[in-house]
Amino acid sequence: GSKVPIISPGIGAQGGGARQAIEAGASYVIAARSIVESDDPAAVAASIAADTQ
Repeated sequence: GSKVPIISPGIGAQGGGARQAIEAGASYVIAARSIVESDDPAAVAASIAADTQ
Protein backbone atom coordinates (compact mmCIF):
# COMPACT_ATOMS: atom_id res chain seq x y z
CA GLY A 1 0.00 0.00 0.00
CA SER A 2 0.94 3.61 -0.27
CA LYS A 3 2.32 5.50 2.67
CA VAL A 4 0.66 8.76 3.69
CA PRO A 5 3.31 11.49 3.83
CA ILE A 6 3.87 13.23 7.15
CA ILE A 7 4.64 16.94 6.89
CA SER A 8 6.29 18.58 9.90
CA PRO A 9 6.10 22.37 10.26
CA GLY A 10 7.98 24.52 12.75
CA ILE A 11 11.55 23.53 11.96
CA GLY A 12 13.94 26.15 13.34
CA ALA A 13 11.76 29.19 14.07
CA GLN A 14 9.46 27.31 16.44
CA GLY A 15 12.26 25.27 17.97
CA GLY A 16 11.85 22.02 16.08
CA GLY A 17 14.83 20.19 14.67
CA ALA A 18 14.88 18.70 11.17
CA ARG A 19 16.74 15.57 12.22
CA GLN A 20 14.36 14.93 15.11
CA ALA A 21 11.34 15.36 12.83
CA ILE A 22 12.74 12.92 10.25
CA GLU A 23 13.66 10.41 12.96
CA ALA A 24 10.11 10.68 14.33
CA GLY A 25 8.72 9.72 10.93
CA ALA A 26 8.24 12.98 9.03
CA SER A 27 8.41 12.67 5.26
CA TYR A 28 8.91 16.41 4.76
CA VAL A 29 9.92 19.30 7.01
CA ILE A 30 8.81 22.92 6.67
CA ALA A 31 11.36 25.56 7.62
CA ALA A 32 10.11 28.57 5.68
CA ARG A 33 10.22 31.23 8.39
CA SER A 34 13.69 30.20 9.55
CA ILE A 35 14.99 30.62 6.02
CA VAL A 36 13.01 33.66 4.85
CA GLU A 37 13.63 35.75 7.97
CA SER A 38 17.34 34.92 8.15
CA ASP A 39 20.14 37.34 7.29
CA ASP A 40 21.70 34.49 5.29
CA PRO A 41 18.89 32.32 3.86
CA ALA A 42 21.24 30.12 1.83
CA ALA A 43 23.32 29.24 4.88
CA VAL A 44 20.24 28.43 6.97
CA ALA A 45 18.77 26.27 4.21
CA ALA A 46 22.08 24.42 3.83
CA SER A 47 22.32 23.88 7.58
CA ILE A 48 18.79 22.47 7.78
CA ALA A 49 19.43 20.23 4.77
CA ALA A 50 22.67 18.96 6.33
CA ASP A 51 20.80 18.22 9.56
CA THR A 52 18.55 15.79 7.68
CA GLN A 53 21.43 13.71 6.30
